[in-house]
Amino acid sequence: MSEIKALTAALVTDIRDGLKTPQEAVAAFEKITPGQIRTGRIYEQKSREQRIEQYRASKGTRITIRQNRIPFID
Repeated sequence: MSEIKALTAALVTDIRDGLKTPQEAVAAFEKITPGQIRTGRIYEQKSREQRIEQYRASKGTRITIRQNRIPFID
């Protein structure tokens, strides 16, 4: 819930500082799904390409860790 309060405070600050118009602030806040509000989890909205790139990077890291693993000798 604190993340939602921080987000709304940041939007209000952006409007006061002239960084965003009220319409842009409302559009940014509407990207939050009800499930995220309910659980208190708000994540940056990423495009499909950014999510794919993040998946590939994490998969590459997992493969590297698996390759560098030293097996135990019985």
